[in-house]
Amino acid sequence: MRIIEINGNKFSNMKGFYREIESKMTFGLNWKIGRNLNAFNDVLYGGFGVHDVDEKYILK
Repeated sequence: MRIIEINGNKFSNMKGFYREIESKMTFGLNWKIGRNLNAFNDVLYGGFGVHDVDEKYILK
């Protein structure tokens, strides 16, 4: 099972949070995700980078 680790030491605000999410979960895309919880939910669902839709993974 894939493990995706978000480093909380790399951000202190929402802008930094989304930057970290993009670097760990959506790298390689030629566009940025939206800066809102709906967009984050879409990333968690999959299909936008490092994991496919319905692929099981652990987010740490």
